[in-house]
Amino acid sequence: MENLGSGSVEFRLHGPDVNSSEVDGDIFANKLLLLIRALKSADRALNGHLAHRFVIEKLHSSTPTVRLHEKLIDQQAIPLLGSRSAIRGFANCATAIIEGNREEAFNYGATPVSIKTRG
Repeated sequence: MENLGSGSVEFRLHGPDVNSSEVDGDIFANKLLLLIRALKSADRALNGHLAHRFVIEKLHSSTPTVRLHEKLIDQQAIPLLGSRSAIRGFANCATAIIEGNREEAFNYGATPVSIKTRG
């Protein structure tokens, strides 16, 4: 896998049949929507408002994969300390959930709820 760099995340979904790359379109779309909602939740928690939009940078169909990149919504609204990456915050929150660190996970607002109950 290539290096995604800062501000990017790759989402890949595998279907139920290991011998096929088929994934139902509605399942892929629903899971992608859940990921974007969780990223927005992390963005709000880290920046106090939505500071980024998440754009499709690459889309592959052989194994259903989408790469999202975060872009600032409004360059003028950046606080003096800059915006904080929602993708990095999402990853940190997911790591805290995996490690069972509830206190750390809830430093990211409603993101842990988005990750655990919607996915």
